[in-house]
Amino acid sequence: MICRNCKTIFTQSLSFAENKSHMANRLKNHIMITSTPNSSLIAEKQLEMQGIKVKKSTICSLLKKEGLIQINKENYIEIGIDDFAIKKRFHYGTIMVDQATKKIVDMIDTRDVNEVSTWLKSYPNLKLISRDGPIPYKMAIE
Repeated sequence: MICRNCKTIFTQSLSFAENKSHMANRLKNHIMITSTPNSSLIAEKQLEMQGIKVKKSTICSLLKKEGLIQINKENYIEIGIDDFAIKKRFHYGTIMVDQATKKIVDMIDTRDVNEVSTWLKSYPNLKLISRDGPIPYKMAIE
């Protein structure tokens, strides 16, 4: 509904979706139930066969947001960090990979020195950190 005088848009909250959500609660719950016992790749394929188009990154974000993915930060000793494009030439994130298993440990949506440094400090047992390229990573590690 739009006010004719001030052009303000008024909205009504919906009982079946959270504020600023892109999907209904029922869909989100179905994605969570499907993806919890599986990897995000398998869940993405299973959901696509059901007519639900959702990317593996969205599945991981939902699981992380709901607290279903727990990272035991004390298990990691040797990791590698690198940047990745969220929106090429505009927005970059940082990814952490376990050197022993070659699996993704964690991701953050920035490569800011202070945030990466705080993020790395939250892993208490890190002994070796390999990095690629960006100077901010060097500064964050120091």
